[in-house]
Amino acid sequence: MRAVFADPRYRLLFASTVVGMVGDWLFVLVLGVWVKELTGSSGAAGLTLLFGALPLLFAPFGGLLADRFRRRPFLIAANLANAVVLLPLALVHDEGDVWLVYGVAVLLGFGRIVDGPATGGLLKRVVPPERLVEANSARQVATQALRLGGPLAGVGLYAFAGGFTVAVINAASFVSAAALIALLRVDEEAPPKPESHFLDEVTAGFRFIARSPALRRAMAGTGLMTFAGAGLEVLIYAITDTGLGRPPEFVAVIVAVMGVSGIVGGFGAKRVIARLGELGASGAAVGVLAVVLAAFAVPSTPVVLGASLIAGFVIPVIAIAGATLIQRESPHELMGRIGAATDVAAIAPQLISLAGGAYLVTVVSHQVLLAAMAVVMGGAAAYLFLGRRLSPPAGESASPSDRSSSAASPRRSSGR
Repeated sequence: MRAVFADPRYRLLFASTVVGMVGDWLFVLVLGVWVKELTGSSGAAGLTLLFGALPLLFAPFGGLLADRFRRRPFLIAANLANAVVLLPLALVHDEGDVWLVYGVAVLLGFGRIVDGPATGGLLKRVVPPERLVEANSARQVATQALRLGGPLAGVGLYAFAGGFTVAVINAASFVSAAALIALLRVDEEAPPKPESHFLDEVTAGFRFIARSPALRRAMAGTGLMTFAGAGLEVLIYAITDTGLGRPPEFVAVIVAVMGVSGIVGGFGAKRVIARLGELGASGAAVGVLAVVLAAFAVPSTPVVLGASLIAGFVIPVIAIAGATLIQRESPHELMGRIGAATDVAAIAPQLISLAGGAYLVTVVSHQVLLAAMAVVMGGAAAYLFLGRRLSPPAGESASPSDRSSSAASPRRSSGR
């Protein structure tokens, strides 16, 4: 990763990303734990995740918005707006104020649908194509390092000083990220004015994916994977409470364990992707997650923590492979909308899974739900892995039939 950090622009962009993630990881469990403590309901706690994910259904509009402005000033404004939306949490005091928590979750969700595409576009502007895996790996290593202690520290701060204190720290991280991005110097030409109908502009990402066999398979496989796995975000409270007999704060321990192996996974992802290609690496990693879901059904703390350790290793592989595939296959002017389209493919099934999980966990054993999720996750793994020829490892060529069907893909036609 040393080569990518040799560029001072990437160092600054990386620093802004990490500063923003510090607040995010401190805050990631706080809303759910806060609602759980106010209501005593695992389902109500899980709804914080559902409300946070709902805006992602509008991701194509966020992607279009990100493509219509220069990414640097756009990200400055987006980070400052994210800081402001946290302020209503000062008014949360009892169960009757839970709607404010849900409202903030929704507003933060809207922030994500513009921040992610804009960041990806700026990264592609700063980093050359041959360094994209390294750049994405560096971000994942930082993510997993913060996963190690961030959620636990956030829950500890919540227990000591209350939810709004953690919200203020998160807001400060957004402001700091905006300040660092303001220091970044990058040449960005003004985006071209739209020449087609608004609906055509919004759906441009979907139409490009439809012409790219690799992105099309990644999109479908990711949707199936998130449908299978998103319910875990709701079930995790039942796993810790009903399965392990632990308080809701124990979720932070599970997340921290994932962070330990996630750091290793972030460093090792480059080798896995170099060996299997993006789709092959994703398929193999998702297959491991299927086994992990089954293990979470075992009412044993050592087993659950061991499964969490394995999950932490493979999750960065999936994230890095997916991000790299999108960046390599996508033209710069469509980065936001293509990234947003893949987000929708993941979020639509995620919302169904979160909503269903929040209800089913109240009427069905979490072990039964985990078993069903493991089966679906296995199907997603097979689908992704069987498409590995569409994104072969560096130095290998796609088969003639794959090359022919990928004629519209910039990675094949322009050597990206």
